[in-house]
Amino acid sequence: MGTDDVSGLKKDVTSTITYVVPDTQTGPAQYTDVISFVSTASVDMVSGTVTPNNDWTVATKNSDGSDDTTFDAVKSPQVVGYFTMTPEVPAVSGITHTSDDISNEVIYEKLGAWTPTDPSLPSVDYPNDPNNAGQLLPTDDPNYPVIPYVPGKTPVDADGNALKPKDPADITQGYVPPTPADLGTSTPIDYTLNAQKATVTYQDVEDKLQPNTLGKVDVIEGKTGEVMTYTTAERIADLVAQGFVLQNDEYSASDKTFDQVDHVDQAFVVNFVHGTATITPENPGKPGEPVDSNNPTGPKWPVGSDDVTNLTKVVTETISYEGPQGKVADNHSDQVTFTRTATIDLTTGDVTPAATWTVQTKNADGTPDTTFDAVISPVIPGYYTTTPVVAAVMDLNADSKNVAITVTYGSLVAGPLIIRNSLSLHIRIIQIIRVVCCQ
Repeated sequence: MGTDDVSGLKKDVTSTITYVVPDTQTGPAQYTDVISFVSTASVDMVSGTVTPNNDWTVATKNSDGSDDTTFDAVKSPQVVGYFTMTPEVPAVSGITHTSDDISNEVIYEKLGAWTPTDPSLPSVDYPNDPNNAGQLLPTDDPNYPVIPYVPGKTPVDADGNALKPKDPADITQGYVPPTPADLGTSTPIDYTLNAQKATVTYQDVEDKLQPNTLGKVDVIEGKTGEVMTYTTAERIADLVAQGFVLQNDEYSASDKTFDQVDHVDQAFVVNFVHGTATITPENPGKPGEPVDSNNPTGPKWPVGSDDVTNLTKVVTETISYEGPQGKVADNHSDQVTFTRTATIDLTTGDVTPAATWTVQTKNADGTPDTTFDAVISPVIPGYYTTTPVVAAVMDLNADSKNVAITVTYGSLVAGPLIIRNSLSLHIRIIQIIRVVCCQ
């Protein structure tokens, strides 16, 4: 070798780490470290022969100036979505000029994910630990992912145990995932349906300001999304038979499906008002019998519905004729009849008479007769009266009082005075009759 050829007096030992990431074109850059050694040689100045001295020394130095004969441990870089079983290439010490180059390959594998069995829900990738490529982010790290909250459902682990919520006071923030058994294998997440409850309340809303619950409140239990098999038909039929009338049925109008709202019961109401029926003097109720003869299972006439005594009012006129010795002629009688209807509450039996009365007495032309006509006092031989005519009483109504009138007669005086008074009386009666008849 020439005196200018010093290639044999330097030796580099190289440590190379290659990072292999599947399914990607590029991974972390290759890592290289070198430790250099140098030696001297003796040159024969006459012959020019170069003889190596083999006195190798370390050319690579530590920061403190000491010889560096160690390849330090190298932490494998983080690759998002991947992990390696070699989170660190260990240190190699005692490197000499005779040491071989060192080559390491770090293989990465794709991280698994927490995968809901419900395909409509997104998977949650396992999170990398930025400080250790071979493990996941610590569970107490604020950035640790959560299993998503799904209304009406609870995520469970492989053993069926419910996952713990990240914040027990607010489960909508999600749940703490189970620890994966293998970083490269996805963990299935099942969601169980939460228990749900619904209530059906039957109400008497005749008084809208103070609804009254009818019987017990029915409770329906099931799970989120399930269809309720409960039916209101039987209880409605029972209440209708008691005289109630269905106003609205919220339950039957719904889709009858348990909702996704936890800890809040679904509430349905079925509202009723009181059924009624009308009675008249001619058509009273028949206690115990169906109101509608075509519906034998329907409401029955309540007790007292056959009492129609206060639905008829008769206003009477009685004129009696009395002389000194007693009755001198038969009584004159007349009457006007009024009727009204009443409403029966079929649930309580309460009877509410109508405020309006109808005149049942008619004139010859069919119009209502509300008048007691004027009545001519009869002519009684040997007697006279100062009430030759009882005046008509008009505009009678159901509140009118009965009319009772006594026409008093006196005896005529004997002799010529009898004739004169008798003639005068008859002339007066004839005049009254003409007046009355010609009006």
